[in-house]
Amino acid sequence: MGIVFYTNKKTGITYAYENKAYWDKAKKQSRSQRKLIGKVDPTTGEIVPTRAYKRREGSAVESTPKPGRPPITTMRRSFYGAAYLFHQIGKITGVSEDLKTSFPNIHKQILSIAYYLILEENHSLSRFSHWQKLHVHPFGQDIYSQRISELFQSIDEKGRMSFFTAQGKRRIEKEYWAFDTTTISSYSEILSQVKKGKNKEHDRLPQINLALLFGEQSGLPFYYRKLPGNVSDVKTVKQLVKEFNVMGYKKVKVVFDRGFYSRDNINALYKDHQKFIIGVKLSLKYVKDVLNDEKENLKMWSNFHPQFGTYGICRTIEWDYEQMRPYKGDIQKEKRRAYLLLFYNPEKAAKDQADMNEYLTGLYNDLQNGKKRDYCTKDYDRYFEVTETPKRGRKIRPKEEAMLKATENYGYFALLSNEVNNPFEALSIYRSKDVVEKAFGNLKERLNFRRMQVSSELSLNGKLFVEFIALIYLSYVKKKMQDADLFENWTLQGLLDELDTIEQFEAPGHGHILGEVTKKQIEIYQALGVEPPSL
Repeated sequence: MGIVFYTNKKTGITYAYENKAYWDKAKKQSRSQRKLIGKVDPTTGEIVPTRAYKRREGSAVESTPKPGRPPITTMRRSFYGAAYLFHQIGKITGVSEDLKTSFPNIHKQILSIAYYLILEENHSLSRFSHWQKLHVHPFGQDIYSQRISELFQSIDEKGRMSFFTAQGKRRIEKEYWAFDTTTISSYSEILSQVKKGKNKEHDRLPQINLALLFGEQSGLPFYYRKLPGNVSDVKTVKQLVKEFNVMGYKKVKVVFDRGFYSRDNINALYKDHQKFIIGVKLSLKYVKDVLNDEKENLKMWSNFHPQFGTYGICRTIEWDYEQMRPYKGDIQKEKRRAYLLLFYNPEKAAKDQADMNEYLTGLYNDLQNGKKRDYCTKDYDRYFEVTETPKRGRKIRPKEEAMLKATENYGYFALLSNEVNNPFEALSIYRSKDVVEKAFGNLKERLNFRRMQVSSELSLNGKLFVEFIALIYLSYVKKKMQDADLFENWTLQGLLDELDTIEQFEAPGHGHILGEVTKKQIEIYQALGVEPPSL
């Protein structure tokens, strides 16, 4: 059962009909029965029910007119299959509902631009007008370049935080959240957060930093933050914990790489009862002490996991917790339980050794040829002794002791947690943070955000949010493709193109007619966890 619209050419009035399909056994064909619902308000597009329809439906019809589909006034044939997929993903993830709640007046425009960003890989937004003529999308109308800029500027902080809060509450309670940052370069001289900093892609341009939070099991993002380009990773954790409190996230579980480690950050996580798994450096005294005691035990067969090709053990330690108490003017000190998880991977050790051999050979050749690299200055002196006399010439001797010391911990690595004491469970969760790194690649490559091309802070904030919405849909599709092994036969673009060939035909008085759906397309929808479209 659906709703169709018919416009009287003489009066210009558009009527809405309830359309019910049935099978005519005598004529052996599909037929339909239509009942008048009401007129379509030409200003608002809402259906104004007839009195007869109100009586027939009784309490099921509200006194306030309900909006319906815009009336069909022209014939149009559009690509529909990929848009249908995104409609269903929006329902499954709650994105469409949460967007409507957070941005009631512009949610459809946001979704339309997000659809465009996914389907038109690496194309600028100036092509939206051309694209929308051929594709079904939520807004259903053109959004001119000037309007897109205004749309970005209207996406405010209140709406964004409302959306993050709603999406966070939909995530699995036991799920760990992977957190990481990336750099986005910019030529802009007017954006206040564009600063010189440590660029993770070795780009010399100024940058902003972007922090992303991903569900470890769902593979979906639900929070991001824009940071000044000169803010280091280690400084972001305390602010993250504070914003968890603002959004009402209680006792969450977060996984970080070792770039976020500091004593202050661990204390902040303990203070707010947040569970964590974080990478730690082997050079830390408490890590070094335990590792030296356990090196032999670690390599026992009983501690080996064939799936990971890694040895692992867990040792319970006491964390020296400290908390400033301004109201008392002192520092509270306590012992908190923590789990130090130690690992040894023979393949990693061999690779580290091979890389070191290659590096040392390069340093030796530089010294032989008299051509030093500036960024290797300290290592020349650390690993080699160079003497030169008039008679014997230049002689280069390796400092074997220093070389051996540098390699003593090859293949070893460590994690710290205040919850997980199974080393391989912790390792599995920790490796899941790769989903964030892949998401950064999607943002920069597929969604065309390697360089920021905006003229104001408000435009940047809005564009980032729309890109983030597109990233949710993109992440859902990629996760489902991975789970169903679809990447063996499809690329992401190829799969979306295959679905996008399904058409929808619109005609005044006849409603929407779905084009042919092949068996292959049905199988793709089902593999992605979506019911295929039907006539």
